[in-house]
Amino acid sequence: MEFNLSNFFEDMIDYSPDLIMLFNTKGEYIYVNETTEVVFGIPKEEYLGKHFSEVNKLTEDSLQYCLAIFPDLVKGNTKVIKLNALNYKEEEITLSVNCKMITKDGISYLYTIFRDITKEYVFEKDRGELLEFHQLLGKTLDQLGIGIVITDPNQEDHPIIYANKGFKKMTGYKEKEFLGRNCRFLQGSKSDQEVIKRIREKIDNQMIVHEEILNYRKDQSSFWNEITLSPVMSRKGKLEYYIGFQRDITERKKMEIELKKDLALARNLQQLLLSNPIKRKDIEIVGYYRPSQELGGDFYKWVNIKDGLYAVFIIDVMGHGITSSLITMLLHTEIQSMLKNKVYAPDELFFQLNKNIQGMFSDESDFDLTKYYFTCVYLFIDINKKRIDYVNAGHPDFILKKNNHINFYPSTTIPVGLLEEVSFETHTIHYESGTDILLYTDGLMDSPIKTKHDIAEAFVKEDPSQLVSGPNIPGDDICLVHLKLR
Repeated sequence: MEFNLSNFFEDMIDYSPDLIMLFNTKGEYIYVNETTEVVFGIPKEEYLGKHFSEVNKLTEDSLQYCLAIFPDLVKGNTKVIKLNALNYKEEEITLSVNCKMITKDGISYLYTIFRDITKEYVFEKDRGELLEFHQLLGKTLDQLGIGIVITDPNQEDHPIIYANKGFKKMTGYKEKEFLGRNCRFLQGSKSDQEVIKRIREKIDNQMIVHEEILNYRKDQSSFWNEITLSPVMSRKGKLEYYIGFQRDITERKKMEIELKKDLALARNLQQLLLSNPIKRKDIEIVGYYRPSQELGGDFYKWVNIKDGLYAVFIIDVMGHGITSSLITMLLHTEIQSMLKNKVYAPDELFFQLNKNIQGMFSDESDFDLTKYYFTCVYLFIDINKKRIDYVNAGHPDFILKKNNHINFYPSTTIPVGLLEEVSFETHTIHYESGTDILLYTDGLMDSPIKTKHDIAEAFVKEDPSQLVSGPNIPGDDICLVHLKLR
């Protein structure tokens, strides 16, 4: 089957994820594609024959900039510019615009390719009216920064019947090396078989395909390919062609993979900070940690300072990500150092922690210091005196249970690091043998257990480990510490 390239360019251009507009040298619209109508919400007919200053969705600054540089553009200078506009929802978007002069039959035109870089990987497609400038549109396709292929599903093995220069540049193959072949020749040993299966199933069902897959160039070097395959139907509803748009996203995928590795390493290091259980005749301490998908700032720690004296902490650094995780590691080191220097009293220890965290970022004028604060409960336990000195700095109430009788101990001050000048006051509990204490982070209250009273009721009825169990990954990290004082 011979493929008529010029008759097909019109369909291809309307399936482009980019906005494409053609102007004469006066700045009047000659053509806009279907994507332009979809993104801006202005019918194509309202553009044609009008100056771009009359019909546009540009912001005022961007419009004035275009008016200023247009005379220079029509002199033949190629420019890549950045503009701001409002989409059909009146939301501001940022567009990267490639402009170039093209001559057809002695007449000069300015063609422009607008790429929405605010939502780089999302686009809408609708077929539109046929264009008149077939050869001109062919040149436009070759100027796009993506690979475009057309395959024929009515021939055996769905062969490629056309590819633009972007595809050749991206893969390293010459036209004679890929025409007549199925696109699977780009697949290799590390291409994801599940992705391949999804692609095949959607093509068999004449569905639009959008996937990311590891492909291989002619020289066998690998690259990450973002592919979008769209079925093209005849007016009678028969599948005629598949159009494929391919974008090399290798650099983005490398960053995603490296970030994933960094997050995994940070999570592992963070979990190494968690203290091991203590089980002695006069005290038992055990902790439970259930991570979320995001890297968080929750951790617990306890230290047997000397016979009969224990320091127990539960901390929740605000926010998620590597910064919060790094702060937990820093706090772990700070606490170790202070306990080593015999700073035991809760008010004194919190005063020093607050001072230190304020000092960490005091020279960073661009930082919002309120991002770097944490809630914490610190219990300084004297087993011999059956006494607990504590500070609860903005943390959820901890719970004390004795013979199924419950007491709540709410926050006694604001979170650490929130303000530069703050007073921390030590409070004291005298307990009896057989007392249990439960500390937890606020992630527990995002689970099916919603309130402190729900937590207390569950604490009375069942093993605390059951509070952090469940089939689903929580939206926030959950830390829980259970103390048994004998």
